[in-house]
Amino acid sequence: MKTCKSGRHQFEGRGCPVCAKEKKAAYYAAHSEKLKAAAIARRVANPGYYRASSTKWRVAYPERLKAAKDRWYAANPERTKATQLSYRERLSAGYIAELLELPVKDVPEELMEAKRVTLKLKRLIKEMKNENAK
Repeated sequence: MKTCKSGRHQFEGRGCPVCAKEKKAAYYAAHSEKLKAAAIARRVANPGYYRASSTKWRVAYPERLKAAKDRWYAANPERTKATQLSYRERLSAGYIAELLELPVKDVPEELMEAKRVTLKLKRLIKEMKNENAK
Protein backbone atom coordinates (compact mmCIF):
# COMPACT_ATOMS: atom_id res chain seq x y z
CA MET A 1 0.00 0.00 0.00
CA LYS A 2 1.10 3.51 -0.79
CA THR A 3 0.39 6.69 1.10
CA CYS A 4 -0.72 9.77 -0.83
CA LYS A 5 1.26 13.02 -0.86
CA SER A 6 -1.04 14.56 1.72
CA GLY A 7 -0.35 11.62 4.02
CA ARG A 8 -4.05 11.24 4.78
CA HIS A 9 -4.94 8.20 2.62
CA GLN A 10 -3.56 4.86 1.67
CA PHE A 11 -4.21 3.37 -1.75
CA GLU A 12 -3.13 0.79 -4.28
CA GLY A 13 -2.25 1.54 -7.89
CA ARG A 14 -1.61 4.94 -9.46
CA GLY A 15 -2.64 8.06 -7.60
CA CYS A 16 -4.82 8.50 -4.56
CA PRO A 17 -8.48 8.31 -5.68
CA VAL A 18 -9.73 10.27 -2.66
CA CYS A 19 -7.34 13.17 -3.29
CA ALA A 20 -8.16 13.10 -7.01
CA LYS A 21 -11.87 13.35 -6.22
CA GLU A 22 -11.27 16.24 -3.80
CA LYS A 23 -9.09 18.03 -6.35
CA LYS A 24 -11.76 17.63 -9.04
CA ALA A 25 -14.48 18.93 -6.71
CA ALA A 26 -12.37 21.95 -5.76
CA TYR A 27 -11.67 22.74 -9.42
CA TYR A 28 -15.37 22.50 -10.29
CA ALA A 29 -16.31 24.75 -7.36
CA ALA A 30 -13.78 27.35 -8.44
CA HIS A 31 -14.69 27.25 -12.15
CA SER A 32 -18.36 26.20 -12.15
CA GLU A 33 -19.63 29.22 -14.09
CA LYS A 34 -17.03 28.77 -16.84
CA LEU A 35 -17.75 25.01 -17.05
CA LYS A 36 -21.52 25.56 -17.22
CA ALA A 37 -21.12 28.17 -19.97
CA ALA A 38 -18.90 25.80 -21.96
CA ALA A 39 -21.47 23.00 -21.62
CA ILE A 40 -24.26 25.29 -22.83
CA ALA A 41 -22.13 26.46 -25.76
CA ARG A 42 -21.38 22.84 -26.67
CA ARG A 43 -25.11 21.98 -26.67
CA VAL A 44 -25.93 25.04 -28.80
CA ALA A 45 -23.16 24.23 -31.28
CA ASN A 46 -24.23 20.56 -31.67
CA PRO A 47 -28.04 20.39 -31.34
CA GLY A 48 -28.35 17.37 -33.63
CA TYR A 49 -25.94 15.30 -31.55
CA TYR A 50 -27.72 16.05 -28.28
CA ARG A 51 -31.19 15.56 -29.79
CA ALA A 52 -30.13 12.15 -31.17
CA SER A 53 -28.55 11.21 -27.86
CA SER A 54 -31.71 12.20 -25.98
CA THR A 55 -33.91 10.26 -28.41
CA LYS A 56 -31.70 7.21 -28.09
CA TRP A 57 -31.93 7.39 -24.30
CA ARG A 58 -35.73 7.77 -24.37
CA VAL A 59 -36.03 4.65 -26.55
CA ALA A 60 -33.58 2.65 -24.44
CA TYR A 61 -35.04 3.59 -21.04
CA PRO A 62 -38.82 4.24 -21.31
CA GLU A 63 -39.40 3.19 -17.69
CA ARG A 64 -36.84 5.73 -16.44
CA LEU A 65 -38.45 8.42 -18.60
CA LYS A 66 -41.87 7.63 -17.16
CA ALA A 67 -40.48 7.66 -13.61
CA ALA A 68 -38.80 11.03 -14.23
CA LYS A 69 -42.02 12.48 -15.64
CA ASP A 70 -44.02 11.14 -12.71
CA ARG A 71 -41.56 12.71 -10.24
CA TRP A 72 -41.79 16.05 -12.06
CA TYR A 73 -45.61 15.96 -12.12
CA ALA A 74 -45.67 15.12 -8.40
CA ALA A 75 -43.25 17.96 -7.60
CA ASN A 76 -45.13 20.53 -9.77
CA PRO A 77 -48.88 19.87 -9.37
CA GLU A 78 -49.94 23.49 -9.96
CA ARG A 79 -47.97 23.77 -13.21
CA THR A 80 -49.26 20.38 -14.35
CA LYS A 81 -52.86 21.39 -13.71
CA ALA A 82 -52.40 24.75 -15.48
CA THR A 83 -50.79 23.05 -18.50
CA GLN A 84 -53.57 20.46 -18.75
CA LEU A 85 -56.20 23.19 -18.49
CA SER A 86 -54.45 25.11 -21.28
CA TYR A 87 -54.41 22.01 -23.51
CA ARG A 88 -58.11 21.47 -22.83
CA GLU A 89 -59.04 25.08 -23.59
CA ARG A 90 -56.99 25.22 -26.81
CA LEU A 91 -58.07 21.73 -27.90
CA SER A 92 -54.45 20.89 -28.63
CA ALA A 93 -53.49 17.92 -30.78
CA GLY A 94 -52.13 16.11 -27.74
CA TYR A 95 -55.37 16.58 -25.80
CA ILE A 96 -57.50 15.30 -28.68
CA ALA A 97 -55.22 12.33 -29.27
CA GLU A 98 -55.46 11.53 -25.55
CA LEU A 99 -59.26 11.56 -25.79
CA LEU A 100 -59.06 9.23 -28.79
CA GLU A 101 -56.53 7.07 -26.88
CA LEU A 102 -54.09 7.17 -29.81
CA PRO A 103 -50.63 8.66 -30.33
CA VAL A 104 -50.70 12.06 -32.01
CA LYS A 105 -48.75 10.77 -35.01
CA ASP A 106 -51.44 8.11 -35.68
CA VAL A 107 -54.39 10.53 -35.69
CA PRO A 108 -55.22 11.85 -39.20
CA GLU A 109 -55.70 15.60 -39.47
CA GLU A 110 -59.31 15.17 -40.67
CA LEU A 111 -60.20 13.13 -37.58
CA MET A 112 -58.44 15.69 -35.41
CA GLU A 113 -60.54 18.53 -36.89
CA ALA A 114 -63.76 16.49 -36.66
CA LYS A 115 -63.13 15.82 -32.96
CA ARG A 116 -62.37 19.52 -32.38
CA VAL A 117 -65.66 20.53 -33.99
CA THR A 118 -67.52 17.92 -31.92
CA LEU A 119 -65.96 19.20 -28.70
CA LYS A 120 -66.73 22.83 -29.61
CA LEU A 121 -70.36 21.89 -30.29
CA LYS A 122 -70.62 20.08 -26.95
CA ARG A 123 -69.20 23.13 -25.18
CA LEU A 124 -71.65 25.43 -26.96
CA ILE A 125 -74.62 23.18 -26.08
CA LYS A 126 -73.52 23.09 -22.44
CA GLU A 127 -73.24 26.90 -22.33
CA MET A 128 -76.70 27.29 -23.88
CA LYS A 129 -78.22 24.88 -21.34
CA ASN A 130 -76.59 26.82 -18.49
CA GLU A 131 -77.96 30.11 -19.85
CA ASN A 132 -81.48 28.68 -20.21
CA ALA A 133 -81.35 27.25 -16.70
CA LYS A 134 -80.78 30.73 -15.22
